Amino acid sequence: MAIRTAGGFEYRGSGYLFESATMRLAADGTWSAEADGEEGGLLLSDLPCRGATSAAELVGMTWELHDAEGAFCASAFVGPAALPDGQLNMAGELDVTGGRVLCKRYDAELGVLYVAFQLAIGPVEGDVADGLAHCQVQSPV
Repeated sequence: MAIRTAGGFEYRGSGYLFESATMRLAADGTWSAEADGEEGGLLLSDLPCRGATSAAELVGMTWELHDAEGAFCASAFVGPAALPDGQLNMAGELDVTGGRVLCKRYDAELGVLYVAFQLAIGPVEGDVADGLAHCQVQSPV
């Protein structure tokens, strides 16, 4: 029996699955993505749309965490991103020191944007969280 997930990431040889993932286009010309599950979580915010007005138009675009043209905010979590009371799980938060995001594909039939990410995790050089989030689009496409 296949297990349906919303993606996940690998970090230090272990896999962390997402149970849900969403993305939103904001009126200020940015977009954000959020993925969560019992095993891991991801928050990406303030990614500039660069003129794109739909999720489909983001396909092929990349963003670098500390690049002036594509700077964004990123958080990754081992364990759920949110605690039962709705607060962020700070104990499970990884120290994101760099990274890259790529919108790989948009499935119009499912309304899903596939977002690949590779986040550098400090303080150990070479530590990376590498994954893919299958984001349900929550705003007009």
